[in-house]
Amino acid sequence: MRLIANRPILYRSSQYRKGDALPADNAAIVSAWLDAESAVWIDEADGGSDGKADKVPEQDAAPQKKAAVKKAAAKKGMKK
Repeated sequence: MRLIANRPILYRSSQYRKGDALPADNAAIVSAWLDAESAVWIDEADGGSDGKADKVPEQDAAPQKKAAVKKAAAKKGMKK
């Protein structure tokens, strides 16, 4: 399994882009990235051997978040 960036991440003076393999040696940081949906675990068979995933799965926002965005847009008179 590889930890793959889901968005740009700056960590230990290195810039990782979406799709880059991330270091997984710090459990607290890995947990924070996963909680924030900044990274995902990818099976090595799916990730290739170049350190980049072929395709990082998109993760939908939670239904509550979508509803909150829609409500805020309606409040401001915007279409969403």
